[in-house]
Amino acid sequence: MIVRLTEAAKDDLLEIWRYIVVDSPGAADRQLDRIEAAIARLADFPNLGVARDELREGLRMLRVDRYAVFYSYRSRRVRVERILHASRDATSIGF
Repeated sequence: MIVRLTEAAKDDLLEIWRYIVVDSPGAADRQLDRIEAAIARLADFPNLGVARDELREGLRMLRVDRYAVFYSYRSRRVRVERILHASRDATSIGF
C-alpha cells in the first residue's frame, strides 16, 4: 500500500517537533521517528488503528505514545489526515 500524508499532517509533524525541540532536540527527533515508523507500518497493516466513524466515515486512529494518527485507506492507499496530541478534542477538528 502507498502511504501519503496530507499537508495538514505534515504541518502537524513539524509542529510536534518544534514544540518538543525547545526542551530536548534528541527527544524531538526520537518522537518523530516513532510516529513515522508507526505510519510506515500502516502500509502493511492498515487495520492497526481503531475505527473513528463518529468523526468521519472510514476514518481510523492509531495511537503513538501521546499522539493520535488519524487516517483512512482504500484502493491500496493510506491517507494520513492529521497527527494530534491525544489530549486535543478530535471532534472539533472537522475531518
